[in-house]
Amino acid sequence: MGRDLGHARKPRSLKGAVRLMVDGPGLRRRREEAGLSLRALANAATISPGYVSMIERGQRTNVQPPVAARLAQALGVAIGDLRPVEDR
Repeated sequence: MGRDLGHARKPRSLKGAVRLMVDGPGLRRRREEAGLSLRALANAATISPGYVSMIERGQRTNVQPPVAARLAQALGVAIGDLRPVEDR
């Protein structure tokens, strides 16, 4: 019949999850070159402005591939263009 929902679901661990390194200052430069505000980029990429700010300031350098892909799409660049120069 119905599912037993009497127990909380254990959160899935992100340990070992694939992440992409993003060049924060490069992201900011590309955003400014595109004429986008931080909030406009965040809205276009469907992530929070605070998270974009943390990436740009280097507080978050490794992001999940779908996040990097949405940022790249919002900026009209290839996902590889968001990686640090030494990683390209």
